[in-house]
Amino acid sequence: MFNRQQRMWIFMVLILGDCCRIIRFDRAGAVATQKFNYKTNGATLIEFFWRYAKWSASTRGHDPTAERIPPGSALAEQMQARVKKDKVMTERKDYACRLFEESLDMRWYWWKLRVEPDGKEGEDQFFVIGKPNFQAPGVVGRGTRGYVALPADNIADGKFCYLKDAWRVVGPDIDKEGTILEHLNKHNVMYIPTLACHGDVGDPIQQVTHTDALWEELNRRNEIEEGKVGEDIVSPLKKHRHYRIAVKQVGLQMSEFANSRELIKALGCCILAHKKAYEIGVIHRDISAGNVLLYYDAYAEKPLWCGLLNDWELSNKTDSAYPFGRQLDRTGTWQFMSAMTLTTPGELVRVEDELESFFNVLLYFAIRFLHHNCKRVGDFMYAYFDDYSTLDDNYGCGIYKKYCMETGRILLHHTTGSKGGPKDGATISRRKHLEVLTFGWPTPSDPPKPHPLNHIIATILEWTSARYTLAFAGETKLKGDIASVPSPDDSESDSDSSDMDFVIPGYTSTNPSGSTPTAALRASPEALAKRNAELQAAAQQLHGHTAILNIFLEAGQGAHGAWPKDDRTPDQLPKGYQHGEDLTITYPNPPNVSGTMLHGANPSSTASSRKRFAAEVEELEVAGTSKRAK
Repeated sequence: MFNRQQRMWIFMVLILGDCCRIIRFDRAGAVATQKFNYKTNGATLIEFFWRYAKWSASTRGHDPTAERIPPGSALAEQMQARVKKDKVMTERKDYACRLFEESLDMRWYWWKLRVEPDGKEGEDQFFVIGKPNFQAPGVVGRGTRGYVALPADNIADGKFCYLKDAWRVVGPDIDKEGTILEHLNKHNVMYIPTLACHGDVGDPIQQVTHTDALWEELNRRNEIEEGKVGEDIVSPLKKHRHYRIAVKQVGLQMSEFANSRELIKALGCCILAHKKAYEIGVIHRDISAGNVLLYYDAYAEKPLWCGLLNDWELSNKTDSAYPFGRQLDRTGTWQFMSAMTLTTPGELVRVEDELESFFNVLLYFAIRFLHHNCKRVGDFMYAYFDDYSTLDDNYGCGIYKKYCMETGRILLHHTTGSKGGPKDGATISRRKHLEVLTFGWPTPSDPPKPHPLNHIIATILEWTSARYTLAFAGETKLKGDIASVPSPDDSESDSDSSDMDFVIPGYTSTNPSGSTPTAALRASPEALAKRNAELQAAAQQLHGHTAILNIFLEAGQGAHGAWPKDDRTPDQLPKGYQHGEDLTITYPNPPNVSGTMLHGANPSSTASSRKRFAAEVEELEVAGTSKRAK
């Protein structure tokens, strides 16, 4: 019902044999009555149905700012006529009309939505929409839906725009997305949407969640009864306010890129947008595959395809009074968050984390749509993007992603040979070996042509490896000394002195007297200083946007080899693959290198999937427990 209708809340009667509960859902959660027997206490249920029948549509939960467009109505006919008028435009750049046509699905309701101006200055604006182009899963959360829309007062000739309907989180220092875009547009930040209008929807008392307030009220009563008056109550439920925003650009999903060079160009535009926004004090904080778009700029001096960095709802000011989080949970899209953010969720999101997220987005599209040597894309998708680890009931970064970031290599397990036993007197063997993930040209050549994408990936991984090597060393420099071992004279009086006579019968040490194996292998201070300087220089490349933009620009201009004209493949992700769905799957284990496994885990080649949803993961850690919302 939340998906198909324009709803503020929903009532439901849950039947449990002879008993039932009356439940009210909104975007913050659900509140339910005590279970009661409707056979012996039918008056309660009868009264509820009687009252429900008397209520107005808005009291039942229908949004009064949304007007349904019936099939065959004047508005419906105008919407269909616009599609027929523009259908002659069949070029790739005419995707906005195609997306609007796809939204006019007769199996879905069509709507006329009202957008009220922020601050109540100006007139209300109305838009007509069909089926959502994007819809976040689930009931609890922002419930974001995106539509390709037309102005209701000029359906025949108006420009297509993009309208987002969401229940924004209300909290300290959390700005409306339209306010943020207005600020960025004012400073001429490139490659971001242009604000058309935005504002909270309808009655501020009606169009807001109430379950969060009820939770606080009930828990406050319980504390009074238990004599805990005065203690702070931290609610795991968030207050949400209904909100709509319309922007002038309609973007195309990045998965529609034509070739690898166009993908690099579009992502480079998005990184530049991130750079310009950061320079005026705004950091995005939700770089993901769904928030980077393709856009055909027909109004540029030379019309061209570029990138568009979208969805600034979760962005924050760099000088925010709440730099370490304005909400109780970790906000972002799980698959694309940096290994550092996933490992240490309480830390500040930095530019380095955002650039790593851009890298993850690049890898996500490349592994799905380009030629490479990974034979099992579904396994890779799980291991790198969806997997997670747990420690003390808290979620953390998956082992494989963290390994790749630390070592600077994306290794794949490959098996050569054939299955089977003796054949024609010979034994057929199978060998397992490791290969670095490599992208190639559509047509094999001898010798193989280098793909410029490999240089981009290897360079960024070198920088991330330096960053994690320094970070996990405990300080920003490497250490050459190991902890000193006390001599027997310094030993505690209760120590076992018989260890001086310890022997292994039948074996004598081959080390010279007084030496240790580590003494010979320990690096000199000069070598450590040189290595530390190299790591510092590499990690420094992620402290700003210039280095990665240079890599993208130089590679795009052919500095590291020619680009294939048509190297896009059909989607290699297995059909039916679902982020967040549990299954047993085989994934490519990284080598068991000491110190690289998160929390000392030792993964097997077959493990139970522990995927996170592709929607924003918000990990609630309240009262010592970890919960998942949205």
